[in-house]
Amino acid sequence: MFFILSKIFVYFIYPFTWLLMLFGWSFFLKNLKRRQWVFRIMLVIFLFFSNSFIFDLAVAYWEAPVKSFNEIHPPYDYGVILGGMITVDFKNNKIVPQISIDRLLQSIVLYKKKYIKKIFISGGSGSMLDSTSESIYLRRYLIKIGIPPEDILYEYKSRNTHENAQETYNMLCTDTVQPKILLITSALHMNRAIACFQKVGFKHIDIFPTNNFHGVFRYDFYYLFVPNVDILSKWNLLIKEWVGYIVYDMVDYI
Repeated sequence: MFFILSKIFVYFIYPFTWLLMLFGWSFFLKNLKRRQWVFRIMLVIFLFFSNSFIFDLAVAYWEAPVKSFNEIHPPYDYGVILGGMITVDFKNNKIVPQISIDRLLQSIVLYKKKYIKKIFISGGSGSMLDSTSESIYLRRYLIKIGIPPEDILYEYKSRNTHENAQETYNMLCTDTVQPKILLITSALHMNRAIACFQKVGFKHIDIFPTNNFHGVFRYDFYYLFVPNVDILSKWNLLIKEWVGYIVYDMVDYI
């Protein structure tokens, strides 16, 4: 039930949804002044959430700092990669990379450098309508590019970050065994992810954040003042992480 409610609720926290709802509401307002106020509010929301500088300020505060290879302490028994980085093209039988594919790319480099001994992929289906288990397809891809099957473990049941942590712990840990793991996920997602993994009992854990959104602060007119529609979609991800962290804390997942 928590999974279903979270998938429904998430659409109501996005700025673009707020704009659509206000726009729809404006059609039912007969009072001209009220309608004008609704349009003013829409304009403020759009200008705020499409501003590159404001987004970079917010994301710099939240994101886990990206590390260089020299800032971690190998070797690790497992590099644990969290899903949410591909879709599957069934017609052509191939994976389609998404914005967070850097998780996989960095994991391959870490494995090739022998910083991680084995790769563990955690991720089933995060969709209410599609039961495709992402980790199965990612494992097949890694085997195709030459990584030995015995060095690729996976779980395919988890549907969210809390379940990622619990299923991974169930497979890798026992009362007497606590492997040293390197948690690999997006910098934007890392705060919630590491909190979940520590909550379920992982003790020897380090982090390797990937694909950070925070750019270089600039002081030019375009960056400071000109709206950037692409930033709206990035705010969706950031707000989702903020709300997700709060909700996970409320239900004792972190």
